[in-house]
Amino acid sequence: MPIIIGVDVGGTNTDAVATDLALSHASPADSIIAHCKIPTTPDTSKGIGEALREVLEQLPSTARSDITAVNIGTTHFINAVVEKDASKLTKVAILRLCGPYAREVPPFAGLPDDLRPLVEGFSAWLPGGLENSVFHQEEHVRDILRSVLGTTVHITLSHEVAGIGFIERENATILNATILPFAKKTIKQFQQSLRGLRLSASLFLTRNDGTLISADDAANLPVSTFISGPTNSLTGAAFLAGAKNGLENGALILDIGGTTSDVCALEPSGLPRPAAAISHLAGVRTNFAVPDVRSIGVGGGSLVQIGNSGAVTVGPQSVGKHLVTKARVFGGSVLTATDIIVAAGLQGLGDRSQISTVSKSVVNLAKAQIQLLLERVIDEMKTSEADVPIILVGGGSILCPDNLKGVSHIIRPAFSHVANAVGAAMAKVSGVVNTIVNLTDDKSEDEAIARARAQAISQAEENGAENAEVVEEIILPVPYVNTRSRHIVVRAADLDFIADGCAILGCGGGGDTYASYLSVKKLLAAGEVVNIISPDTLPDNGFIPAVAVMGSPSTFSERLPSGEELKNSVDAVLRSQNKSVSDLTAVMSLEIGGSNGMRGIQAALWTKKPLVDADLMGRAYPNLWQVTPNNAGISLAPAAASDAKGNTLVQVQASSNKDVEDMLRAICVQMGQAAGISLGALTGQQVKSTAAQRSFSLAWRLGRAVKIARLEKRDIVDGILSTYPGRRILTGKITRVTRDVRGAFTEGSIEIVPFSESNASAQQTNESRKANSSFKITFQNENIHAFDTDSQKTLASVPDLICVLDAEDGRALGTQDYRYGLRVHVFALVGSPQWTQGEGLKNGGPEAFGYVTLFQNAHFLSYAKSNMSVI
Repeated sequence: MPIIIGVDVGGTNTDAVATDLALSHASPADSIIAHCKIPTTPDTSKGIGEALREVLEQLPSTARSDITAVNIGTTHFINAVVEKDASKLTKVAILRLCGPYAREVPPFAGLPDDLRPLVEGFSAWLPGGLENSVFHQEEHVRDILRSVLGTTVHITLSHEVAGIGFIERENATILNATILPFAKKTIKQFQQSLRGLRLSASLFLTRNDGTLISADDAANLPVSTFISGPTNSLTGAAFLAGAKNGLENGALILDIGGTTSDVCALEPSGLPRPAAAISHLAGVRTNFAVPDVRSIGVGGGSLVQIGNSGAVTVGPQSVGKHLVTKARVFGGSVLTATDIIVAAGLQGLGDRSQISTVSKSVVNLAKAQIQLLLERVIDEMKTSEADVPIILVGGGSILCPDNLKGVSHIIRPAFSHVANAVGAAMAKVSGVVNTIVNLTDDKSEDEAIARARAQAISQAEENGAENAEVVEEIILPVPYVNTRSRHIVVRAADLDFIADGCAILGCGGGGDTYASYLSVKKLLAAGEVVNIISPDTLPDNGFIPAVAVMGSPSTFSERLPSGEELKNSVDAVLRSQNKSVSDLTAVMSLEIGGSNGMRGIQAALWTKKPLVDADLMGRAYPNLWQVTPNNAGISLAPAAASDAKGNTLVQVQASSNKDVEDMLRAICVQMGQAAGISLGALTGQQVKSTAAQRSFSLAWRLGRAVKIARLEKRDIVDGILSTYPGRRILTGKITRVTRDVRGAFTEGSIEIVPFSESNASAQQTNESRKANSSFKITFQNENIHAFDTDSQKTLASVPDLICVLDAEDGRALGTQDYRYGLRVHVFALVGSPQWTQGEGLKNGGPEAFGYVTLFQNAHFLSYAKSNMSVI
């Protein structure tokens, strides 16, 4: 009989099980032929050895030769990063193969302040390499380094760590590199533990996605194992519960440990529900696909404290792995949640006489508090009003009452106290392929996808999979290679608000604000100052250029600007008018939405000129001619476009503003689908009479509303709509994404199936409450049109701002972030008055994008007040 041993190392306990694979399909519980739970030891390798030894002692002596694999799940590596343990982290050198690009945001810029000094070493930008579509350039540089530095140096290639998203992939690579020497040492100790027990079985570690990675591969890619614990719990619980418990509609898994209770969502497919589009590991922004997990500080070791008023609190402090020595039922002096459950009548655990002095009222209040906390976290994870089944696992599962509000029934499978180890044992082997394909070299996208699928299946089979199938695929276009008086001082807190507000106003476009945010944050930290002035203070004859980056948002996920594009375009357009930077009155953002809202701040820092609290869109639009001066008949020429290589074109005059768009867009495509642009100059009078007023103040207010809602645990959409007029449309799940890049635009659509009425605000529209209905949002860089796919009824359209937030973290999503399975909030904000009537509606409404639909403004608009710090 083939046997697999699973081990999971938690913060409190280390669990181990031995499973008979021959019985695993017919009878999950019977397949567990040995198990143990021991306190986690400071030396993880020693603890794993003790757990393995205890399991082996429960097996027949002849069974040792039947053990084919030992699968270990551990949070050992991420804990070293979270704890900022300098003895386990090493400094990292980053070589960016980026040519003239990606200089705007330096390496390590997104790391927390207390982590960055521990890991930041050398960094350099190297010429060439960025536009190679198959990452051979990274392998080539690795070979050069090996030839010079020898084979003992640790080298991590970013394309082997994570997928599309330059900053996120680099961050993940940094995390991997900093822990790499410690990981290699630790995994070598794991292997020695197996040899010391005379086990010849293969050693695997469990990955973040619930699959397995060989010990040798994990030693080179430890970041892939950082958060395997919750996934092991989900896998083990699903296996132990089996398919006979009415789980065809999915379930929630409640894992109560010694310190925390984790709730994971199990989809009907048997896979975990994905979390936000962007994930954070140890406070570092990455793009790993991770399960949607909620954690609260309630576990068997949680402290129970009685206040002066008699109020009882449970957690989040915990005795953790010291439960068996510090809890009162085990002879200690600390009152814990475990003591409460024993005092309430649980038999067979510890010495009940040690808690005879705990009053019945304290016991009842503590139990009620535990139940309330569990019900809250379960309710947060539900996607409808309907009661949901719970699979209860974990060593602290004794804390859970028999009935919980919002729960249809509780499944308590056998061996639930070691479900994490069962999950490690039952983890599947996988094959993962991350590739960038140049479609000019392929007959079709379908063929390229089919080839990637075949590679993934082949890789899985090489790793030992049988009947392998593709369970997840993400297709993203990365098209940057077709050709080879009163003023406001922006503080760091203001910048956070403005970045979040600009992301909302981007309506899916304008580019991700993260990179430009980091660039500005670095300059502010160095003492640079940005002054934002009211447009009312501009002299009528003032000279104000408007700046932005032009191109597809998908492009900027991979090819970051150098920071020189805007400078070159502004310089060029000034020279065309025989002027220089000293002649400027101020600068402004061409559009407030997305990263372009931040570009005005960058220009203000570079030129040392004030930034006007206004922009030319009041949102983000895909076309350059969709600016408010065009509505008033003002020419946009002269205008300039520039790339990071210094290539610059100035259009001195044009017969129409659409010709300016056509010319610069064509140049933008030739420049790799992205360029920095500058409109020559507007006068102060033109800015005051035509621009969208106080747009930075609006961004600040929206970002602040989001921050407050997060802190107060309130609905983020409600917070936004209490700040600015608009209308909630729906909350649901993305079920389909189509996306392509044409002419430097990202075009496509998403389909969303709404959740039930109870899971959304009462303000939600009637359309979204219909059973089995779905909705579609079309986009061209920005979200353009939202409608019911059955009735074709329009729910929102330009010029109103159609916004999509990640329901998990409230982050505004760009069209480049859309992917299957994301839970999202959709709402519309009222468009700026320059767009809701006359030429503005003609140029920026549905008709401009080919839609025959009557625009209906959702709400009456009033200008945002300026609430930023005034000097």
